[in-house]
Amino acid sequence: MFIKEGPSEKDVLQFFRIIMRHYNTGRPIVECIGEYVKATDNQEMRMICKTVHRQMMNGSDFAPALEKAPGSVFPPFVVQFIRVGEHNNQLERFMEKIIHQLKQNITIRRRISQATLMPKISMTILIGAFIFLVYYLIPKLATVLNELKIDLPLITKIELAFGNFLTTFWWILPLIVFVVVAIVRLKAKNSPVEYSLWGLRVPFYKDIVYYKIHYNFCQIFSLCKSS
Repeated sequence: MFIKEGPSEKDVLQFFRIIMRHYNTGRPIVECIGEYVKATDNQEMRMICKTVHRQMMNGSDFAPALEKAPGSVFPPFVVQFIRVGEHNNQLERFMEKIIHQLKQNITIRRRISQATLMPKISMTILIGAFIFLVYYLIPKLATVLNELKIDLPLITKIELAFGNFLTTFWWILPLIVFVVVAIVRLKAKNSPVEYSLWGLRVPFYKDIVYYKIHYNFCQIFSLCKSS
């Protein structure tokens, strides 16, 4: 929404699934990526993986090629897993872990979305009620009260003035929503660490983020230590 996001985590998962199948047959990893480029219908991933394949054909290792991929489509943990796997000649094992981790991330995100469905619906209803109140009910009420020439309390005057202001400058609310969403998405793309820290400050959601980060860290640390 508002900002083009590029390939998703599912696309990255599909990429590793396909090259893993080819790699299990004993083919060099650079050939596996070449086969993916030929076979995939995902145009964005094809262009990105063409760049990765070209760099590896020019002598780059797998991890640096992924790190330099356009759009930073490959998460940092993926690049580090590949780097450790190449260094220890255990690339197959680490790609299996990458596939497992990506599947878990997608599953957790889907379950969070399902668990927060009702709060999202409730919030939508509240926003709808607020819009109805501000853009329809308050102007009608203000007209009636002005005709009656009643001396209103200060808080009521403020509410009526606020309603009249938003009725005139109705475009402010959509603009605010657009700016907030754009800032959040840019932060998630350009500063993933700071974006994760934001999640640790959100009530209810912060516990999920904390345990997810803790679990990922333990998994990565255990795997790197065993290698």
